[in-house]
Amino acid sequence: MKTFLRVVTIFIAFLLLNAGELHAQTIEFPSNGCAVRIGDLDVPGAQITVEALVYMEANTLAGNVVSKHLNPSNVNYLLRPGSFELTAYQKGSNGATHFIRINNPVKLAVNRWYHIAGTYDGERVKYYVDGCLVKDTAFSGNLFQNNEMTVIGNRGVCQCEQFLGRLDEVRIWKVARTQNEIARNMLALPRPANQYGLLACYSFDGNYDNSQGDPQWNGVQTGVPAFYPPGAAIQAFEVTGLQTADADCNKVNNGSITVTSNRIDALYSIDGLNFQSAGVFPAIKPGNYTVLAKDPDACIIKTNAVVGSRQEIVPISVTASLCRQGSYGDTILRVFMLIPFLRAPGAILFAHSFLQITGPRCGKKPIPFVKANPTRAMLKRALMQIQWQLQTVATAYMYCSLPY
Repeated sequence: MKTFLRVVTIFIAFLLLNAGELHAQTIEFPSNGCAVRIGDLDVPGAQITVEALVYMEANTLAGNVVSKHLNPSNVNYLLRPGSFELTAYQKGSNGATHFIRINNPVKLAVNRWYHIAGTYDGERVKYYVDGCLVKDTAFSGNLFQNNEMTVIGNRGVCQCEQFLGRLDEVRIWKVARTQNEIARNMLALPRPANQYGLLACYSFDGNYDNSQGDPQWNGVQTGVPAFYPPGAAIQAFEVTGLQTADADCNKVNNGSITVTSNRIDALYSIDGLNFQSAGVFPAIKPGNYTVLAKDPDACIIKTNAVVGSRQEIVPISVTASLCRQGSYGDTILRVFMLIPFLRAPGAILFAHSFLQITGPRCGKKPIPFVKANPTRAMLKRALMQIQWQLQTVATAYMYCSLPY
């Protein structure tokens, strides 16, 4: 199944608040002719959010959750389980218009709760499922204004686009809510009367009142909708942990990333192409990674991870006399004998390291010697060039180069 991206910093805190939470009551539309009529609630300007909890009891992807429309040239807003539709003026607030319908690519199942939302910010129209961005399309212009009735569960003029199932937490905003805001308040909205940009909110707790507080948008039932306990419950997909282990040295493939989520059937990737069921990625190089966690429904959670490089200094035992009166041949031999060890799996690569030799000059101040990415010949020349400067004992180190 096609999946989509949620660009995310991980919203662990607020998703935990939503997980498994129950809401008091919902409204059911059991048959054709059922609706809640709101009134001529226009949303002006170039921003809008329409959202709701939906539970289809039949496959009514084309049923209206919230409607203020007549046809494609006359849509202030229309949210369905399968799409979100708008009409906007091409210029200003009158004249020619253009229309957009973005389809929900997620195949919603019957007899299961989802949260759906459509937003428009003047530049992009977006569709969300359970707080996940699943569709994002360019669009522009001020929203078309009409005289149609805003209706929940059906269409205003004909009662011919019936949604069959249950709804809850239906909200209409004159602002484009962010993904963070949508995900945080899917099941409940605190203090609706104080929410900036909220025009109408319906929790259906035994009535059709607008809990935002403006009574002109209180609902009136048509047909036989019924209040239905218990309320909606959604387990939001979330990443629950992310750990990294640094590599021993730059370009040594022994770092790792471990990611976990609250879904046992989730898949994970660090390249965006290859997904796996295990959340452990061993034997990777230092660097910046984008970790993707994908659930079977719709969501991909994107998280950034950094695998560092441990800049450990490793001594390589130069103990022979290096002054004129001593011998340096044994020193070179000892250093060379360590090179195969340094190239062993998990050890520092000689070709991507630094050589540093320090020691007291014979009767003078110490002189350091540092070379990047030293070869054997360079090491031999270095020891020959400075052997006359050094007293009985010198110390040599191989250490990782900084990442590049």
